[in-house]
Amino acid sequence: MNYTEPIVSDYSILTVRVYDITEVPNDGSPLEEVGSKEISGDFFTGKSVGDTAVLVTTSYINTWSITTDVQRYESQYCGLNSTEYIQKAAETAAKRDFDALAQQVVDDLQLDGDCSHVFQISLMQEAKNKTSSGASNNTMPDLSGGNLINQFVSILTFDMTADFGEDMTIATKSSGTFTSGNSYLS
Repeated sequence: MNYTEPIVSDYSILTVRVYDITEVPNDGSPLEEVGSKEISGDFFTGKSVGDTAVLVTTSYINTWSITTDVQRYESQYCGLNSTEYIQKAAETAAKRDFDALAQQVVDDLQLDGDCSHVFQISLMQEAKNKTSSGASNNTMPDLSGGNLINQFVSILTFDMTADFGEDMTIATKSSGTFTSGNSYLS
């Protein structure tokens, strides 16, 4: 399935520019730009550590476009009991091309072809599911009302003293992770 809506919802494009400050003009003329790069995501923070720039951006994942056709209120599930709904939703989800979905996320997040630098998702929350007898089932986390891939936080670095070449393209290294819920970084 090819998704018609974007999966990554970036509300802005961050343009990083590097200027030569070895000779700062005092006549009001502009600094010389020596490198630039457009980075997807919303700027969160940045700093320099020596000659290395460190940028943190956040991209939001449009899980709505991925899950719409398996939502309980969709017309195809009207009149079904819980068991029938689960069965039909599982059948619907099984028809999806998850490889294409994953590739679209990799492309949209500009992950350079693979996820080798993406931290693994881990569930670090208390399980809240109950068994039919009312006892706690601590083997399965409660994921109701949230999801595991609501946003992607990316950490990019680059050497500010590098020779950016004639095309002035800044080469970056990146890593990142998916985060859950509607949380904001703090």
